[in-house]
Amino acid sequence: MTPAWAVKLLAACGIILGGPITSDALALARALDVGSRHALLLFAQEHPSSSYAAKALELAGERGGGPASSLVRSAALKFDLPESLTGRGHDPIHKAAAREDNGARALFGAPRNTTPRNAKANQAVARQAVAQIERHLKLFQREADKCRGKPLSIAGDCVANALSKFARALETVPHTPGGVAPIAVPAIRRAASGVRSARRVSQARAAIAAAVPVIRKSVDLIMAGNDDILYRLEIRQRSLTVQALAKADQVLAQVTGI
Repeated sequence: MTPAWAVKLLAACGIILGGPITSDALALARALDVGSRHALLLFAQEHPSSSYAAKALELAGERGGGPASSLVRSAALKFDLPESLTGRGHDPIHKAAAREDNGARALFGAPRNTTPRNAKANQAVARQAVAQIERHLKLFQREADKCRGKPLSIAGDCVANALSKFARALETVPHTPGGVAPIAVPAIRRAASGVRSARRVSQARAAIAAAVPVIRKSVDLIMAGNDDILYRLEIRQRSLTVQALAKADQVLAQVTGI
């Protein structure tokens, strides 16, 4: 990207540079060029001390895809952003949090009722789901370890079978509206199919890698209202599922042969 184009992209978003373009300004321009909310959040993760980090989150809040209040919690939980960017005193962030995303409401419905009674019930179900996914993950990890050190013709089927079994297990966990299973199960099954048909280790690992962003981006579908405990539990479901994919990739990286 040329500095001139970067300056134009920044200016279009109301950022007027008063001097030479800095590395973080150029990075933000690249994120704007990509055009996705994820790219803007990633900028904030990688440049937490930048003067443009708050602007990146504000722009991300305008991209849609879920209630903006969830966006702020998502940024803090996924990327460990400093409190200076997510605290209640930071005006640009809470302007973003105050916006309602009507498109997401129309598609997924309004955030669930989180009165104290309903909140506790939802949290209990989500805790059960997390506990079960943790158990299934441990079983998957043991199954995957059995696939180590084998040629791809054997290890590929072994890992694929373990992934398919893990996907079936996810279907049995208690359901919550923001639960990971509806997104993760098809993604993991596609990954298993790709691993099974791979002729090279790089192809098998690419099939695994393709499933990871699908699950991570599904954070936008979480509808936890103002219930941060429930939100964290549903984030935890995604984290555990990604751990399973990471384990599969680790085992495939140790495959012998091509």
